[in-house]
Amino acid sequence: MFGIIAIGLVAVATTAVFVAPWRLDVDVHQPADVPRASVRVSLRWLFLAWRLDGRHQARRAVRRAPPTTAMRQSAKGRLAPIRAALAVPGFPSRLWRLVIQIARQILPREVRVRARVGFDDPSDTGLFFAATRGSSWAASRVGWTIWIEPDFSGPVLEGDAHAGWSIRGVLLVWPLIAFLATPVVWRAGRAAMAARHRVV
Repeated sequence: MFGIIAIGLVAVATTAVFVAPWRLDVDVHQPADVPRASVRVSLRWLFLAWRLDGRHQARRAVRRAPPTTAMRQSAKGRLAPIRAALAVPGFPSRLWRLVIQIARQILPREVRVRARVGFDDPSDTGLFFAATRGSSWAASRVGWTIWIEPDFSGPVLEGDAHAGWSIRGVLLVWPLIAFLATPVVWRAGRAAMAARHRVV
């Protein structure tokens, strides 16, 4: 009896995880004269909620040593299974369909951006906004609003951004299951394994 109840609870919990929507919200605030942006991330699922507040600072670029011949050969060896899989007829298009299906589910449902941007040289600011089709513009989509204003007084980057997701796990798992159940994917997997064995 206890085993049946435990199995039922696990089944209900698993179903809830994949069916109930997960709500993810990311808010970024960048003041004009502060080098760091404050980031707040909140995740909600059913009656549970998690929140993370912190600051993000861009990392400095680290110079890496140029790749040696051995490193290049090792990289080619690691890429051999991928090239073999992509060479299977029909696999690239099937993989691309999977990427599109998942991208449709993970795109944020709402985006709000309001920013003010300026460069050292006012002409650079003008060129930048000319390239973005207007010095002050808004791009609207379903739930998306982006408003960027130019500032010709000097270098400045300030604004606020919000992105919100509502994702159901089942909508991500099912395309993946359908992808893995396709015969062309099996053939690509066998080709990748064969290429890996040849490299080893």
